[in-house]
Amino acid sequence: MNITNKKLKGYLSATFLGVSFALGTGCATANDAPVQSTTPVLVNSPAQEQKAPAKPTPEEIINSMTPEELSAAMLDEFKNNRMSQARYLVNLMEGIRALHVDEAKTQDAEKMISAAINGVLKELDPHSAYLTAKEFKSFQESMSGAFVGVGVMLDRSSGKLVVIEPIEGGPAEKAGFKADDVITHIDGKPVSEMTEEEALNTLRGEEGTTATVTIERPNVAKPFPISVTRGVVESKPVRSRMIGNDIAYVQLATFAHQGSASELRKHITDLQNKNPGMNSVILDLRYNGGGYVHMATQIIDDLLDSKDVTVSMRGRNPKDTQIARATPGDITNGKRIIILMNEGSASASELTAGALQDHKRAIVLGTQSFGKGTVQQVMPLPMGDALKITTGGYYSPLGRSIQNNGITPDILYVAPVDPKAPKITREADMANTLENKALVQDTTQIKSTCAPIENPTPVSVPKELQRPRGGKADFELICAVETLRNQSQYTVSGPYVAPAKPAIAAPRP
Repeated sequence: MNITNKKLKGYLSATFLGVSFALGTGCATANDAPVQSTTPVLVNSPAQEQKAPAKPTPEEIINSMTPEELSAAMLDEFKNNRMSQARYLVNLMEGIRALHVDEAKTQDAEKMISAAINGVLKELDPHSAYLTAKEFKSFQESMSGAFVGVGVMLDRSSGKLVVIEPIEGGPAEKAGFKADDVITHIDGKPVSEMTEEEALNTLRGEEGTTATVTIERPNVAKPFPISVTRGVVESKPVRSRMIGNDIAYVQLATFAHQGSASELRKHITDLQNKNPGMNSVILDLRYNGGGYVHMATQIIDDLLDSKDVTVSMRGRNPKDTQIARATPGDITNGKRIIILMNEGSASASELTAGALQDHKRAIVLGTQSFGKGTVQQVMPLPMGDALKITTGGYYSPLGRSIQNNGITPDILYVAPVDPKAPKITREADMANTLENKALVQDTTQIKSTCAPIENPTPVSVPKELQRPRGGKADFELICAVETLRNQSQYTVSGPYVAPAKPAIAAPRP
């Protein structure tokens, strides 16, 4: 290590003041035992007793070292002493604060510490994170079902921040947001420069404050701004309705709500009681990014009439393995179930679909899901901040791991090809994603396909088969309905043909 700046060298070498280390020359610090004299003393010498040489101070030891000696000592101490590692980080940050040309940027200690911790966590996996006190408060609000913000459901699987739909009755709906709007800037800052959590936190804020959101809208020539006043948003985890008198459609928006399982149970029970001809359930988990694992296990339990395993969670220590089992009683009384999934279905959504698929209790229809098979624990810290850290992975009843793979649908929805559509990002595309440690090989195969019938003119479908807002036909939902009714009015089904593998050229002789 070539240390030429004396000030920076001082900050780094200060790490080792008061720490015992040796270079093979007997050097020691002030915290060690006194150095014994090596100067010979004559026996019976009339000369005055010789004194031990003065012990060098830590500063003198460090200043006497060559850069190479200091580097070797620091490296040895850094590898073997965790306190030295902590001191090194602290003193390195002090060096940055003292030397960086932009002094104002270095004075926000909270921001620098947050960035340092998140830098470490991002090297471990994409889902561990340090939450400042403000971020942790926002996180807790979002998990409670009520929060202050603009009120939009968002999807970033394409790399863009796309509005799935504005939350009913929320500020965004009142301000004129629509499904498929693409948010490009928030208060003038490009969304492309933000992480997903940063974008969400920026949309949230104090009640009554205004956010200026720039959006791109399909069939509108130029991006335009919308001003929206933040307010209290009451998120509803479940929405439901009947399609005809035979199929219950139930959309579960999130598992990150303490009422997710109880609300789902209430909606299905109410629909059954009011509709004696009901014989099937479509459970819509599209764009459901997950939430509490225990909400997922409760919902799986409600849809299984057995005592079988629903999920297992395994960490670094085999002794910490947790296995959840169902209890007798199926709230649908054995009715047929189709689960809708897509690339935005993640975590607890995949856990639910995988368990019901393993038990052959439900048919999964849609596209390959996101592939997040890890569990995070949120640990509150003393200053109101928190650490969200990955502590294990979860596995389906058969031992499949969803990590990086996702859930393979039984019926693949084949959407019309859009050459302008951006590439979809899944777990496997993220940096530092953890490897799949499945207990068994996932042999799930797509059994058939479903696609809209090609029609040169726009198809007009009943309102019950349209997306909630926007008036567009929901062809994945239509595929599920026509599968249950064995119809093909708006869609066409067929056998799945796997894509041909690219030919490998024979080696030249």
